Amino acid sequence: DLSMRGCRLTAGVAFRPGSIVRLELHVPNQELPIVVQAGVVRNVGPNDSEIEFLRLQHLERERLRVLVKDLLAARVAEADDENAAST
Repeated sequence: DLSMRGCRLTAGVAFRPGSIVRLELHVPNQELPIVVQAGVVRNVGPNDSEIEFLRLQHLERERLRVLVKDLLAARVAEADDENAAST
């Protein structure tokens, strides 16, 4: 799960709620990762953690916006294809 405000991730590391983390989001077909300078761990489950993004540089925020928009468009297109196939 990924949004402009944060993400849910699975990691081999146990996070503690309230911890401040730095994230690098590696995106296919992009040479450089999207860097989240600071995020706070909000919820921790048995297999995943929810991170709220606190600080991103302007360029990184714009790259994230484009990525989220593209992921949403792909999801809508996939749903449209499934609906078309079922009719």
